[in-house]
Amino acid sequence: MQNAADGGIVIEPEDRNDAYHSVVSDLASLIDHVQASLALIETAIAREISVGSLETAANIVVLDDVTPPI
Repeated sequence: MQNAADGGIVIEPEDRNDAYHSVVSDLASLIDHVQASLALIETAIAREISVGSLETAANIVVLDDVTPPI
């Protein structure tokens, strides 16, 4: 707690607890959002792998010419 006479801000214990609660709530929400995003990414990767395994039986030609023109 800072002294109000010195120009500081007085933070009451209840306000501090509310601030901590708010930060913890935001972090929990962020963690939930990241976990949901990771699940979506893993699902998309799994689909690509299963689709990719079907394509490996097909004839695939890769042209790789990266030489710069002269």
